Formats: sequence, C-alpha cells, structure tokens
Amino acid sequence: MANGKDDIRVAVGFPTHPKTLALIGDLGEGAGFCLIRLWCWVAINRHRGALSRAKDVEVVAGWRGESGAFHRALVEHGWLEPDGVTLHDWPTEQPYV
Repeated sequence: MANGKDDIRVAVGFPTHPKTLALIGDLGEGAGFCLIRLWCWVAINRHRGALSRAKDVEVVAGWRGESGAFHRALVEHGWLEPDGVTLHDWPTEQPYV
C-alpha cells in the first residue's frame, strides 16, 4: 500500500480542524470516520472529486444515522461544495489521486 496509487493524504490537523470538530459536534465521532471512508471511495472511483448524485454521498460513506443529516452537515461545514456532490478542494488536497 501507499505507493501513490492506492492512498490519500490526511492532514495531521484533521482531527482538531474546526470543520472536523463541527461535524463531530453535530453528528458524533462516527461522522469523522464516514468522511474518511467517503474520501477513500472517491479516490478509487471518482478521481476528480465529484460524485454523480448527492444521495450517493451517505451510501458510499457508510453513514448509518438520520437520512440526509451527514450530507447536510458536509455542505454546511464546507467539506462538500454547495453543489452537494463535489469535495471541497479535492484537486488541491489530493493532486496525485
């Protein structure tokens, strides 16, 4: 693993970033892992950082909470662009994916 083709970069400040803390504050610790799961799926399946449909976000992230809550929180806290399907700054943060 980690050969530049099967990994993503997660900043060391991710756990304490204000956006992460807001997401966890709204939805619980599991929301942080769901975000990482979403990033991993996107790295494998949507290299440009955009899903086809907003309803796919929670499915691929493995969100088990209230339907729509995770997606709304990602948009609200800036992890997703306002279009609801594009990961914020994906090409900048994951240029080698």
